Amino acid sequence: MMNRVKNIIILIGILVFFILLFVINIPMPCLFKTWLGISCPTCGFTRSVQELLSGNIMNSLRYNILTIPLIIFVIVTFIYVFIDVINNTKNYITLMNKLLKKYWIVIFIILLIIMIINNIRVI
Repeated sequence: MMNRVKNIIILIGILVFFILLFVINIPMPCLFKTWLGISCPTCGFTRSVQELLSGNIMNSLRYNILTIPLIIFVIVTFIYVFIDVINNTKNYITLMNKLLKKYWIVIFIILLIIMIINNIRVI
């Protein structure tokens, strides 16, 4: 029962985030940039998704190169968690824990490189 509740909360969180950001179009300033004065790895993500939804793939990639992989990740996560809700399992959380234990340094390096690129291009 607890697995199902956690998974439903994850699904609702993903939906609310995307509805607020892209349907209602509530501007969300980057707290990282506001506090530290430098761009984070996801700076430009909102503008990038808006460009992608308009069909401007190249402009989307100029705002943030991680947009397409992140969108694919969110869609796969949503589907995986939805299946976990139906089956009342926690396969997604188990998989993510294994991946993060094994590849955290690779993820960190990729995010660091993207952050450097965002700051060089002043996004």
